Amino acid sequence: MYIIRMTQNYQQTKYPSIYQSSYCGRNSGILYPIIIEKRNSFLRQNNLSTYRRNSTIPNKKLEDIYMMLDEKNNRLPHTEKMLQGFMRYESIDHSDRDHTEYYNIKGSNSKEILSVFIKYLGNGEDPHFANKMKAILEHGYCEVPPIYALHQKTFIKMV
Repeated sequence: MYIIRMTQNYQQTKYPSIYQSSYCGRNSGILYPIIIEKRNSFLRQNNLSTYRRNSTIPNKKLEDIYMMLDEKNNRLPHTEKMLQGFMRYESIDHSDRDHTEYYNIKGSNSKEILSVFIKYLGNGEDPHFANKMKAILEHGYCEVPPIYALHQKTFIKMV
């Protein structure tokens, strides 16, 4: 009998100590080599120093990170109860964000955070996805090359 041990994703990168706690890093499997290289480049290009859990992020920054949207993708105001929920759970918001990750920026003494998430938005022809994309961009996120899966969009925002 043989036991096959899958390599965790963080072990495939050049920066395992930073990616080890991230959503992508904690998973096992085979990433495309292009995604591994994009993750390595992403860390260098954005000057990331460490991974950060959302439970350590101040409420004021959470307001900048999380987007509460109604069914028509209009922005909703945050409430204290929502903010407490954000601190407790990695990705509870109504924008359907997937694979959220947060990183400290080198030299910022943990005051600058890069918020990252991945979202499948189809091919852009579906009005629902187009409205979702518009809401994400209006909230201050920008699209960058994919760092999780080639068919999903990656968004970042400095907070």
